[in-house]
Amino acid sequence: MIRILPFLLAGCVGSHLPPAVVPVAEIKTDSVRATATHIGNGIWMTCRHVLERTQKVVLQYHETTAVLGETGPADAFVQGDWVIFHTEPPVVGPELPLNLTANIAVGEEVFVAGYGWPGSDRPGQSNLVKAEVTAPIQCEGDNVLHLCFPQSSTYPGLSGAAVIYAGHVVAILAGRMTYGMEVRQLAVRPVEP
Repeated sequence: MIRILPFLLAGCVGSHLPPAVVPVAEIKTDSVRATATHIGNGIWMTCRHVLERTQKVVLQYHETTAVLGETGPADAFVQGDWVIFHTEPPVVGPELPLNLTANIAVGEEVFVAGYGWPGSDRPGQSNLVKAEVTAPIQCEGDNVLHLCFPQSSTYPGLSGAAVIYAGHVVAILAGRMTYGMEVRQLAVRPVEP
């Protein structure tokens, strides 16, 4: 599965991918539809704001309960918007290796895999979007990557989506900020689980 991914990343940017290829699942609560990234052995991560109001979720079409583990600090903005969890009963999915300390230079391309699409709601289909790492306009923390999406500034549902670089999950998408006329997507790198 991992050997297929570089080929898919090179040729299928912006297209729908088979669920078995990417390490993400759609996660739904009563008020939020977002993305969860599988990091192995039934352990998932997503944005803290996705699970703030409830732990009753639908993950990969399974009704389940998210059992929270480590989480980012509640008083932090983007740099704390992450949570690691498992589910009861367990839900597992495909996975890629983690590298939350990868050195990624400004100008490098990364791929964001998740369940969002510009300007519309496309439930049940994973999407892959190419992004470029940009220099921070304002520092939100050492564990925050600034990304520029080429097509749109709005991707509802991508909170918690996997940011993939060199075949590894290096961060999860947490939100976006507007700096004057520039829109940046912000990805957070949780502490290594």
